[in-house]
Amino acid sequence: MQNLQSQDGFRAGLRFYRKNLGVSQDELAALAGVSRATIGNFETGQFNLSANSMERVRKALLELLKDRATALGFSPAALPPANLSLSSDMQAA
Repeated sequence: MQNLQSQDGFRAGLRFYRKNLGVSQDELAALAGVSRATIGNFETGQFNLSANSMERVRKALLELLKDRATALGFSPAALPPANLSLSSDMQAA
């Protein structure tokens, strides 16, 4: 069973990054292969994500971040690593 603290940290990071990237719940859900309701219910704390769903959402957010950064002219070396942890990095920002 996943630690609830990590779920809460991921929840805050998810909403922070999704909103700052200007991505709707629908867009993120489609990229992650989950329903919009899954994203919305998780962001509002109505339920927790499975480890598999968390990983899919994390990867989708990283791809969006990389796409936006590349479009702005950042080099691939300046982009976050594939193992970026949303919760700890969001808190450091």
